[in-house]
Amino acid sequence: MDQTPAEPQEREYFLPEPEKEIQRLTHHDTVIAHAMGNRRVLAPLDMQMTGLKILDSGTADGLFLRCLESQLNPPFSLSGFDIMPSFFPSPSSTPSHTTYAVHDIADPWPPSMHGQYDLVHQRLSLAGGRTTAPRTAIRQLASCVRSGGWIQLGEMDARAPVSGGQAMHDSWAVMRAVFVAAGPGADAAGSGARAADAGRETGEVWDFAHHMAEWLREDDLGFEDVTEEQVDVRVGPSCEDREIGELGVRVLLQSSEAVLKASKLLNADVAPAVTDRLLERLETELREQGAVYRLIFVHGRKRSS
Repeated sequence: MDQTPAEPQEREYFLPEPEKEIQRLTHHDTVIAHAMGNRRVLAPLDMQMTGLKILDSGTADGLFLRCLESQLNPPFSLSGFDIMPSFFPSPSSTPSHTTYAVHDIADPWPPSMHGQYDLVHQRLSLAGGRTTAPRTAIRQLASCVRSGGWIQLGEMDARAPVSGGQAMHDSWAVMRAVFVAAGPGADAAGSGARAADAGRETGEVWDFAHHMAEWLREDDLGFEDVTEEQVDVRVGPSCEDREIGELGVRVLLQSSEAVLKASKLLNADVAPAVTDRLLERLETELREQGAVYRLIFVHGRKRSS
């Protein structure tokens, strides 16, 4: 398999308490998959084509790759990358067609991986590239797509939830502040308000979901058929499936708790009124009235040589 894995050293994870992440990510995947009609790949790639090579960036425990296996015709190869090797499945439980290796999305991908993959996938990971601007991270990732292959990106719409009460909007305000405090320029400018000022120069530090399509359309990247799709995730009473709605509430509360802790660790610029009793207020809102938030997916095809 064409990849040059880095040494399996644990990097700094974006959110606190990474030991809780696999369960949260697994539950979140279930909620997102329901909202997507159980279609994890929106790009019009022929999944029945033999010999497919698929890269999943920010793979965690490889759930996305495992979910694709039943749709693929052998032989195929699956490559998962993450900064946290402790998230990877054990070698004894990993099939021969799948490999895992360490990679930080802030770093360029090895030249040996350029132009090698039929599908390059990344979801809810751009905020973790703390030393690299989201546009740069996308351009680096796009280098791995082969001629005629596809890239698919998915991120949270951080502008505002589609629907919800004040606590839901406050939770989104904390998320935006964390994206700014953790984003490129934060280390140089300092956390909090100074980092926010640095981020406003590009407008991409927290609003990157709305820029992904335009970045993929830049001429020198060589992508065509770039399409943006919006997926609304309904939680609590807003979801027609009671079980999924309840799972969505738990996931959103867990995510909000992690982001709230991150805001304190990063000294993010958030007004005390926004964070006051936030988790308590949010749980009441979600269980009583529900909420809807949006994911933005973008996919594009690498122009044939």
